Amino acid sequence: MSLTQGILFVPIVILGKLWFGLDGIVWALTVTESAVLVAGVLLLGASRRAIARGLEDGSVERAEDLLEQVEV
Repeated sequence: MSLTQGILFVPIVILGKLWFGLDGIVWALTVTESAVLVAGVLLLGASRRAIARGLEDGSVERAEDLLEQVEV
């Protein structure tokens, strides 16, 4: 997330300065944070779907077998 913010910030500052002057620079951090929030929500949704698919593929027997392997 931090890398995404760093990558997006510089181009947004440059474009904000070109399009809106000083106001564009001032709002660049807010716009960047909003874009990172959207990216985070998308990543959260993708990972939750992947976790849900993994849980659907599991079974009680498989879980017990894995627990037995860990206990040994």
